[in-house]
Amino acid sequence: MHEIVERFVTELPERIQTLREAWESGADGPLLRASEELQSHGERSGFGEISERAAALESSIQRAIEEKADRQSSEIRVRFEELIGLCRRATFVEEE
Repeated sequence: MHEIVERFVTELPERIQTLREAWESGADGPLLRASEELQSHGERSGFGEISERAAALESSIQRAIEEKADRQSSEIRVRFEELIGLCRRATFVEEE
């Protein structure tokens, strides 16, 4: 189990970058995939809070897609920033 946790934490900076790039792309698909992947990996690695925050972001994006709403909505932005912040704290990555 220790190796799984260590690998997850080691990969978090790359996942943070992937999330940021997906956000900046302005497209829903990449952000949805990145949040789904983080949710799944977080759950398997024992990082429940990260998994829950990623799932909340995923749900917000899916709801926006279904309602044809603006992805830049405050709910999605808040969930995105919460997830990024939580991931940074888990890896002790400072804001650039």
